[in-house]
Amino acid sequence: MGSDGSLYVVDADSGGVCRVGINGETIEFASTGGSPNGLALGPDGDLFVADAGLKSILRITADGAVSVFASEYDGREFSGPNDLAFGPRGNLFFTDPLRLPPPDPSISPIYRVTPDGEVFPFAADLAYPNGLAFSPDGTELFVAEMRANRLLGFEITPVEKLSTCRMVRRFRDPANPDGLAVDSRGRILAALPGIGALALVSPDGKLQELYHMSGWRPSNLAFGPEGSRTLYVTDENNGSVGAFTHDSPGAELFGAASPRGI
Repeated sequence: MGSDGSLYVVDADSGGVCRVGINGETIEFASTGGSPNGLALGPDGDLFVADAGLKSILRITADGAVSVFASEYDGREFSGPNDLAFGPRGNLFFTDPLRLPPPDPSISPIYRVTPDGEVFPFAADLAYPNGLAFSPDGTELFVAEMRANRLLGFEITPVEKLSTCRMVRRFRDPANPDGLAVDSRGRILAALPGIGALALVSPDGKLQELYHMSGWRPSNLAFGPEGSRTLYVTDENNGSVGAFTHDSPGAELFGAASPRGI
């Protein structure tokens, strides 16, 4: 979310990256020409977009100019980047699911990209890795493993390499966990489009709340500016963004403080 209260969202169908003003007016900030998914603001103030259609991580400057930041690892193009998050040292982490139709598990990796664009594998053999978000202290990366209905936690070493992985929680089928956000108390909010709900999970994996709405298919979520308790949630069923008040503000992001986007 921008300092002026605007929210940045993507339109996967049109390829647009849009800015929603505080009055609800939506304008297209940039167009990728592909199928954008997750987005995050980098430490330098540029927007970074996971574009499944272009099979790339894109960089968008303040004037809307789009360029490719990363598109391959070891000579092989990405499958279709889905979501991304910056770690505390400026490295960018993103999920890259194969997007094969169910019941194929779409076994896929997570990558780490350095500030100069060098790509490294971070984790492998996950059943459709989807949303991801860091703990408030940056020592753990939470990942939604969609086709296994699991929320995973990856311990981050001082050089931001994989150390150990734990299963934070397994959701009942067909939850299909998607986007994630973390609040200032370290609790994870997970979109569960398969059952039309948001789950609030404690760091030790206890389900604290399950929020349902009729006809709802939540996909991605993000908190407002630093200190805000407003949680924005995209709804795949009607292409809308809802705003909800949470009992705690969102955790500070490791990219620039604003804008935030979904």
